[in-house]
Amino acid sequence: MDSGLNGVSRPVVGNDLVAWSAVSNRDHNTDLRFVERILCPAEKRFWVSQGSTVLGLWTFWAAKEAAFKALSRDNPTVFSPCRFEVNLEHGTPEVCFDGARWALAWEHNSEWVHAWVSTDEASLSRVYRNVSKAEGEESVAARELARTLLSSLGMPEAKIEGVPPVALSRSGRALAGTLSLSHDEGYVGVAWLEG
Repeated sequence: MDSGLNGVSRPVVGNDLVAWSAVSNRDHNTDLRFVERILCPAEKRFWVSQGSTVLGLWTFWAAKEAAFKALSRDNPTVFSPCRFEVNLEHGTPEVCFDGARWALAWEHNSEWVHAWVSTDEASLSRVYRNVSKAEGEESVAARELARTLLSSLGMPEAKIEGVPPVALSRSGRALAGTLSLSHDEGYVGVAWLEG
């Protein structure tokens, strides 16, 4: 598999979730310093052409953060939002970083946006994901949601350990796949890619 990234020879997944309707996230589209810090010029032009919405801004953010999470599994780097460029205008949505291209998908509702990326379109189509309202502490709820998702896929006794998270069998053997967890303002998201 050639992802364009040195050292990534297997499909990986990253995801991010933003509760875009939360009070703490609602007005960022009017904070021009924030917009300039996270959107590169082409993204800003596209965002403005689409109405400069709060949801649009947080969709860009979630896409960038998802790619960062996928990248940092094998290639630790500092998150600098403008270095991750989201392309929504031509062909398949993607996030680009230093010559690498990550296939991108997202979904949203009236409260949150959930983005996920993988190393290519074929892998992206095999990503299992879920979003839920968190009951209790968010990081614990995200791990519980991951266990529920894995159980629905025939892995009922999976354990989630480490950072980045790894799915383990009851015997402690790593399951074949990559797992990504996210949470924000009372919501949790999970993405799993077998392989």
